[in-house]
Amino acid sequence: MNEGCYGVGVCEEMLDFFVRYEFDKAQRWAIANERGKWNYLQLQQKINAVRKSLAAHNSMDRPLTVFIALPGGPEFTAVVLACLEENAVGIPIPYKSTNMEARQYVRVIDPDILFVESASSAEAILGAIEGSVLVVSLSNADGAQRGRSIATWEEMEAGGFIESTNPGSTGHRLPRELGMIQFTSGSTGMPKGIMISRKNITAYLENNSGFLETFATDSVFCPMPQCHAFGGTVVLEHIWAGSSIYVSNQFVPADDILRMREGKCGVIQC
Repeated sequence: MNEGCYGVGVCEEMLDFFVRYEFDKAQRWAIANERGKWNYLQLQQKINAVRKSLAAHNSMDRPLTVFIALPGGPEFTAVVLACLEENAVGIPIPYKSTNMEARQYVRVIDPDILFVESASSAEAILGAIEGSVLVVSLSNADGAQRGRSIATWEEMEAGGFIESTNPGSTGHRLPRELGMIQFTSGSTGMPKGIMISRKNITAYLENNSGFLETFATDSVFCPMPQCHAFGGTVVLEHIWAGSSIYVSNQFVPADDILRMREGKCGVIQC
């Protein structure tokens, strides 16, 4: 357990919980979406790669703010769990937001690091913001502008992102124990950021541990967006319980039913 996270060790505790059921991490898949899936061993390896990059840029005076504008699924989950372990603040936002919607989130709090589907989508989110926002893109670094520091996911895993320039101070001061900021929908006004500590997350999971054990070793289908509070909670719950989770990023019932059959999902939770 990582004592650096105030003795909480959320990420390692989740993955270690899986071992109690005596499954091979390389054989049991953990998280999947329309693009692919990772087993528990792959998930652990990817979390460690993200952690190294976050640790290289973390500051002692304030936590990093990490915007997560990714499709729900493997990479999204790895970033969330890495943030929890490295005293960084994970901030999920809808990856299909319009430019205007995405910039609403940036107006609330400045990002230090932005994980995106493509470099061009990073520009759409960041807009006219200047400065040292670091960007990690799932695809090639196309559309890079404003002299931003951009790396692909593969470059980050190879350590290239670690060598990037450290982000400058954006002026925000957040509690060190903060683990996540969950935005409200903004349907009735500006999105509002709800601060959630690591202890909040762990207490929630521990309080539901008996219920979650009911689903241990099951394959679970989650139709809710992972950036949404409900979708994000479902994924964390079932990683904790050692389940396999399939996340859908597009509401197409016929396709979802097909994927549920392929993944042998016996549980729908949302």
